[in-house]
Amino acid sequence: MFTQLFATIFLALAIVSSAVPLERRIADDPFLACGPPNNEDHKVGSSCAFNIHGPIIGAVADGHCVSTGDQLVCQQDD
Repeated sequence: MFTQLFATIFLALAIVSSAVPLERRIADDPFLACGPPNNEDHKVGSSCAFNIHGPIIGAVADGHCVSTGDQLVCQQDD
């Protein structure tokens, strides 16, 4: 009886936790949002996002990658 109850609760928790979307990772600055180490596949025009206040979790700026000549940077959309 206890084993069946435990299995039911475990299965319910597994289903609920799998339905929760994964947290989106946000870069700490506009350069990291479009470049290495996590975004080296970005190109000019790719969508991007970064924390406006750096590593402090808070306001997020959404934008697109633009070229500064030798690297890409996330330019905040208007």
